[in-house]
Parts: sequence; C-alpha cells; structure tokens
Amino acid sequence: MESIWRSRRFIWFATGNTGNNIGDALYAVVLPLFVYHVTHELGAMSVMTMLAMLPLIFAPVTGISVDRWGPGRLIGPALGVQIVAGSLMAVLAMEHSLPIGALYALGGILEVAGGIYRGSWMASLPQVFPGRAPQARAALGILYVATTLIGPFVAGLLLPQIGYVPLLWVNVASFVLPLLVMITGVSYPSPVSNTPSRSLFCVP
Repeated sequence: MESIWRSRRFIWFATGNTGNNIGDALYAVVLPLFVYHVTHELGAMSVMTMLAMLPLIFAPVTGISVDRWGPGRLIGPALGVQIVAGSLMAVLAMEHSLPIGALYALGGILEVAGGIYRGSWMASLPQVFPGRAPQARAALGILYVATTLIGPFVAGLLLPQIGYVPLLWVNVASFVLPLLVMITGVSYPSPVSNTPSRSLFCVP
C-alpha cells in the first residue's frame, strides 16, 4: 500500500492539523504566563493551567455529540468559537483591559472548543481516509508529539522577542488554518454518509 505521506489530501489535512497543534502548544505556555504577567499571582496562573483539563471533563459529552451529529457539524463551529474567543482575548490584551474573570472564561471556552475539535477530527479519520485510518492516525500522532515538544521551545524563543499579544494572535491563526483546510480541500462526513464529502476546491 502506498504511503499515506504520498497523498496530497493527507498532507493538506496534516498541515492544518499540525498548525493547530503548534498553536495549542504555544497557548499552553503563553496563556498561564500571560495571566501571571497581568495579575502577578501564582494562584491565578495555576487556575488557568488547570483549565487545560476541561476537555477531559467534557470528553464523554464530546463523544456523544460526535456520534449524534457527526464531525462535519462540530468541527467548523468549534474552530469558529476558538477564533472568536481567541480574537477577543488578543484584542482585550492589546487594550490592556482584560479582567481575570474574562481571561478564565475565554480560556475555558478555548479549551472546551479545542477538545471538541480534536475529538471530532479523530473520529472522522476512517471516513476521511477510508482504508487508511491507521496510517493517518499514526502519522498524525508522530506530528502531534513533535509539535508538542517543539511548541514550548518556540514559545520560549519568541516571547522575549515579540511579547504576549503577537503570540496570542499566532494562536488565533492556528485556528484559522484547519478551517481553511476544511473549506478548500478536506471536508468531513455527516452521520448519514459513509464516504467523505468533497468541497468545491478538493485536493485529491
């Protein structure tokens, strides 16, 4: 069987997925530090770090929702919510008017929506890449580990150079990339279809 890495469709899918992973890895480092920068309180920083556990708490709900409505009906809205919440956070940070309560609320929304996105694309692999889901899952797993390791290192390099706000906007861009992939090349199945649908500008 031909390697999954030779599929342009998979490469395009992996590009969006990896971009999102990098954004998540940056976010995991930058946002707790940003909270400490704003509040100068380790307790507040710890609460923001704890919010990263919300996807685990909501995992059963995510699984039920994916089974009921299908990945295609959840991925777009989940990414849209992340874009809006991330943009609000970056704009408020630029205006220096970001109360700690708003930080917690937006951070929690980002985490829950991110969990829905991840659960949905993972569930979609057998339909998006029929007969090649194990290959796709393994390849994406390798990319996930690599970006999880690289992301904090990149954050450490960039934070002293460009500051918090630009990195918050990089996080927003990481939500836009998989949405762009979804629109231009790789769409997701609905519950009533066992074959991956194709967008107008499909990547074979």
